[in-house]
Amino acid sequence: MYFNGISCIDERRCWVTADGPVDGYIYHTADGGETWNEQFKVLAGSLIDVKILPSGEGWAVGGYFYTNTFDSVFLHTTNGGETWTEANTITNAYPNAIAVPSSERAYSTAFLRNGLSSILGYQQ
Repeated sequence: MYFNGISCIDERRCWVTADGPVDGYIYHTADGGETWNEQFKVLAGSLIDVKILPSGEGWAVGGYFYTNTFDSVFLHTTNGGETWTEANTITNAYPNAIAVPSSERAYSTAFLRNGLSSILGYQQ
């Protein structure tokens, strides 16, 4: 397993994205890193970055890989990761970072299947 992204809203509460041999994960600590608990798992996928706002709303990004292409995965939470929902899937795009300037908007950089890159925008 290896870790990809991290977001902390204070010294005690942080979230990380990680990839295992097959699945992608979100882990959370509420005690400054003493313990980490799995919050979410993307089966047969990858999770690259996570951003959580002090309100507990946040996004995580990654993707699903196939033989000749990939699709993005965007996860959204409104309660600090207690529950995550898959918000959007965009074909032929693989997000590699995310910024969340407000609870209404998120932006991601992404690789595209055609070899180019793009900036993706999301609005609640």
